[in-house]
Amino acid sequence: MSTTPLVSDDEPLPIDAMLSGSGATTASRQHQFDRYQALLAECMAQEGFDYFPVEINAEVAIEDLPSAELQSFASQHGYGLTELVGPPATALDAIRAGVLPYHIEFDLSALGIQIHPEMDQNDLYVQALGGDEVNAYYTALDGPPPVDRTLDTDDLGCSSEAEAAIDAELADQEAAAPEWLGDAMFLMVDRMQSAKGQFDQVEGLWTECMSEEGFDGFTERLDAPESIRASILTVVLETENVEAELDAGEIQRLHQHEMALAVADAHCYSTVYRPAVRGIEYRVQTEVLTELGVLEG
Repeated sequence: MSTTPLVSDDEPLPIDAMLSGSGATTASRQHQFDRYQALLAECMAQEGFDYFPVEINAEVAIEDLPSAELQSFASQHGYGLTELVGPPATALDAIRAGVLPYHIEFDLSALGIQIHPEMDQNDLYVQALGGDEVNAYYTALDGPPPVDRTLDTDDLGCSSEAEAAIDAELADQEAAAPEWLGDAMFLMVDRMQSAKGQFDQVEGLWTECMSEEGFDGFTERLDAPESIRASILTVVLETENVEAELDAGEIQRLHQHEMALAVADAHCYSTVYRPAVRGIEYRVQTEVLTELGVLEG
């Protein structure tokens, strides 16, 4: 289906190889955002509050593991989703754990929960806090309200602290970067967008692999964990109220299915999907560096 070469984790991509030992990094904006969210969560925990990192897909973070560790994690925890909801666990536990589908609009008003697509797990967490705790939460997150600030106010909360830490890290990275890196990254964005058709082919390779492993019906990789989330949502909606315990037998059945699905996914990701994606990145990076004269043609 595809002529994309497979590049293993052991073979560094061209830009990474050239930056090795320089202290520079090709961390993406998403990586920087994820880092910022992680710093927020750490700081808020120190302040005594939960903070759920926004738009961090657990599966993506797990995928950064080497292939052997990724497959080991899947064999022990699956996607780690049903582990978060018991048993025993209530519908509210499932909501707060953030395991519901990302892209499905759902109505939990019958369970006493007001939710809409724009709300995230932090909104739900704050919704469950008392009045004084809500004020304390936002003070910890963003510092005192503007009306209470003065020119001497230097504590602007965890968000300001996290931003300062990211700025310092980016300054260090920029100082260590070679002159050609900025142009290379700019060209990379354009070339990677042009390679969308090749990435679509990689999704097809993953789908074929999953079918061979006994799991049909998926067209994209995110469909697999999303199917588990959708099943958990079904169990949540079958409860009588938000404090009712979820059906332990059904959660256990879902857990066993999740384990088998995640193991197959980890295998197909490690042996087909990731090597193919790295193959595309390797080719594009080589072309860009050659065009800029960093590599000889």
